[in-house]
Amino acid sequence: MYILGVAQDSGALIANWLGALAMAVADVQRPAGGESDSRLAALLTVDEFPGIDVRELSQVLGLTHSATVRVVDRLVADALVTRSRGDGDGRRVAVTGTATGRRRAAALRRNRLQALEAVLEPLTSLQRSQFAGILDTLLRSSSRARSSARHICRFCAHSICTGSACPVGSSVLTNTSVPKEDR
Repeated sequence: MYILGVAQDSGALIANWLGALAMAVADVQRPAGGESDSRLAALLTVDEFPGIDVRELSQVLGLTHSATVRVVDRLVADALVTRSRGDGDGRRVAVTGTATGRRRAAALRRNRLQALEAVLEPLTSLQRSQFAGILDTLLRSSSRARSSARHICRFCAHSICTGSACPVGSSVLTNTSVPKEDR
């Protein structure tokens, strides 16, 4: 295959380009200020799933339980979330966003979407449509269980991408090889 007039191993070249794009996209959606991805993902996840317990939050973040507790401790100290004992189980610790935390999460989500829309700006309408189809295919193959889907979508604006509009969640819900409790 020839790309830009040079013979290339198209698989390796495209994979390399995908990696570069992934890094560029990660960089543009990261807010200034040096907050960790784990902290941002925790705040966004708590905003999307109020009352989520620390155990489930640790799965979404891909962190150990103790690391998640430390992230939550910092969010509590900054008055962005509150922690309470879960209903019916004294061991369960539920995390909920404060009004300040919800406003911060909304601003993060809004700024992230604006940054990502700017990345797509050079594409024509036809290219966007084609890219959407490619993204749908790749995202549908990215997850087979609810825990990994939530990890993949930890920065997503869930209100935009619901039901069948979410290729990650849809693929999990229709995957019959996974037990129902993991879908």
